[in-house]
Amino acid sequence: MSLNNQIELLFVSFFYGVFVFITLEINSKFIYNLRKLYRYPITFIFSLIHSLLYFLILMFLNYGYVHIYGIFMTIVAFLCVSMLYNKFVKK
Repeated sequence: MSLNNQIELLFVSFFYGVFVFITLEINSKFIYNLRKLYRYPITFIFSLIHSLLYFLILMFLNYGYVHIYGIFMTIVAFLCVSMLYNKFVKK
C-alpha cells in the first residue's frame, strides 16, 4: 500500500468516526423513546449498516483491505468528538 493511500485512509477513517458519533447520538435519542423490544434489533441493524458501510468505503479506497490505521483513526475520531460533545454541548 502506498503512502498516499495510507494518508487517504487515515483522513477517511477519522471523518467516518465523526459520522458514526453523530449518527449514534441521533440513534440514541430516537431509540430510548421506544420499548425494549425494539431497541435491540434497531441497535443490531444500526451496527450492521455502519460496519458494512465502512467496509464498502474501504473497498472503494483500497480493495477492502482492513488496516489498523483505519480502525485506530475511526476510534480516535469517535473519542475526540465524544469528548468535545460532552465538554461543550452537554453542560
